[in-house]
Amino acid sequence: MKYTYHSINRMNTRGISKEMIEFTLNYGSIDGDAYVTNRKLLNKVIQHLTRQLALAKKLIDKGGVVVVTDNSSVITTYDYESYKAY
Repeated sequence: MKYTYHSINRMNTRGISKEMIEFTLNYGSIDGDAYVTNRKLLNKVIQHLTRQLALAKKLIDKGGVVVVTDNSSVITTYDYESYKAY
């Protein structure tokens, strides 16, 4: 993403970091030509990311998972440890 001189000045004046902007671009709702985050949306994002974190921890405990696909179909799946055996 390119930042204009104007946007950099506004970011510095308003205490908005590039990380905040990237987060808003990734998770914000679109309103015309603007991406928007508010408390309600951010609470939903936090809930979603908390679930994703819990899932990632389960995958770590499992040692990882392999999913074999063909086009848009899941063919099979197995533990990563089995994959390493090949």
